[in-house]
Amino acid sequence: MKKIALMMLVAIAAIACNPEEQIVPEIKVTTTEFTLPQEGTEDMSYKVQFNANVDWTAALKETPEWCTVTPASGVAGDAAVTVIALPNETKENRVVTLVLTAGTAVKEVALTQLQVNAFELVSTSATVGHEASTYELQVMTNVPYTVTTDADWITIGETKAYEQKSTTLNIASYEELDATRKATVTVAADGLAALAFTLTQSGPKSIVWGIDMRTVMNRVGTFSKDYTLWDGSVENQTYGTLVSLALYDGNLVVCAGDGSKPVILDKNTGEKKGELNTGDVIPSAITSDDAGNLVFCTRVYNWWISNIDFAVWYMTPGSSTPVKLVSCLEQGYQSGPSYIGARLSARGDVTKNGVVASPWEGAGGYGENMVLAWDIKEGVAGTYLKQVITGFDGMLSNYGAPGYWSAAPNNYPGYALAGTEFAHGAAMIVYPENILHKVAGDGGCTPVSEMLPDSVYGGNYNPSAVDIRNIGGKNYVAVGLTPWWPEYGSTPVVLVADVETMAVVGQPSTGSYAPTGEYSEEGAPYYEVAVNTSACLIMEAVEGGIMVYHVNNACSGVEALMVYL
Repeated sequence: MKKIALMMLVAIAAIACNPEEQIVPEIKVTTTEFTLPQEGTEDMSYKVQFNANVDWTAALKETPEWCTVTPASGVAGDAAVTVIALPNETKENRVVTLVLTAGTAVKEVALTQLQVNAFELVSTSATVGHEASTYELQVMTNVPYTVTTDADWITIGETKAYEQKSTTLNIASYEELDATRKATVTVAADGLAALAFTLTQSGPKSIVWGIDMRTVMNRVGTFSKDYTLWDGSVENQTYGTLVSLALYDGNLVVCAGDGSKPVILDKNTGEKKGELNTGDVIPSAITSDDAGNLVFCTRVYNWWISNIDFAVWYMTPGSSTPVKLVSCLEQGYQSGPSYIGARLSARGDVTKNGVVASPWEGAGGYGENMVLAWDIKEGVAGTYLKQVITGFDGMLSNYGAPGYWSAAPNNYPGYALAGTEFAHGAAMIVYPENILHKVAGDGGCTPVSEMLPDSVYGGNYNPSAVDIRNIGGKNYVAVGLTPWWPEYGSTPVVLVADVETMAVVGQPSTGSYAPTGEYSEEGAPYYEVAVNTSACLIMEAVEGGIMVYHVNNACSGVEALMVYL
């Protein structure tokens, strides 16, 4: 018993002689992550509290400029260090590590200072097309947010988090022609002012492109040419000019009707690509048949006595050599025709089976209301067909008799063949009736007054632009009415209708290119010098509908107009 008691006294004495060996350094903190306010801690006491059982030191691991701690050391027991942080002006959190050391014990405390609340839109507005689509609304933010809209044609999709967040806006299609609609999209976050985003959606556009005619050709009102007549004498003929259009070799071709070579335009942009080589033949009027051949004619403009030949030529795609299709003189039509060749219509395939026709022009006091045509079989034009047009009862004028389209000087009727044979009839419109007529194979006319708006009846329009084409298995007719003089109005009317029902399927917007008030070097108003004539148009099928290429406003502009089907 005495021996055991002695051993315990020795152990106690040993412990008393080595106290440090019994203390294990330790630091206790309530958490290893502390959050510092964005506005900084200079105006407040922000302390990290801890307990160390031995003397301790405190330091920042990264030693940043924006943060310090004090004091740097202390004695064992409950302790605290004060963190002094400058305001955080950045849009990202920033972190520094506080290192507490007590003997061999080390504790790291992450000090995170909050960022400035980032809440802004990358763009505050956008415009989208008419098709149904999506739009990624980009938000620069580091806070939760919500997105709402005042429009029923937009639905809010998924929000994705990247460096900048995006919310998908699902947009419905919008088919109102030449119109726009707007919506406000609101982005909101708690405690912050809401952000407004404006989304504009444009409906389908009528005018694909439009250019001033004078940028691609020299427009003149008249030109003169000497002709040798049947008796050997020479007569100078003065022509009023008239622009005509054709689609050829993937381009739009414009003929000035003034003895110059036709101009080639990019049909997608209106950009001038050069002049069309038609060999020794200079077209007066051009058009296209359904097979893509260029068809053009010479012109007769005299007082019934000349042997000037009215002839029709064609060129196949890729060719620069005109082929004569038919000649009036060669077919024995020796007496004329007079006043013809300003308008030409062709359907089918003139190299195989088709038809071409040209109406007489109006001339003051003189008119026959005639159309000259040829059916073509196996590439050969038959005998000329001279058709008398009847049914124009409303055409009264100082220049001609009632019932004739010779109602005004330089009056060119709008005329378009309805099919691939002359017997299939045509569409026709003349000034000043301004009423579209269906022309039967025998020449009888039926007015189609319901197609055109009441505002054009008897108005100051010159309606010589008509075309009929088969598109998607249906026949469509396009009519263009342009102001006779620019000061009467600046906006032409173009309509496209289903031939079977005559229901209008499109009325594309048109541009104004008439230089009202501009004068030539001769001192005459521009519209008297640079063509006081009327419009021209031609159609083709394109994806989604019909493209109408249109010359308007005293032949001062050409444009591509889209009709959506």
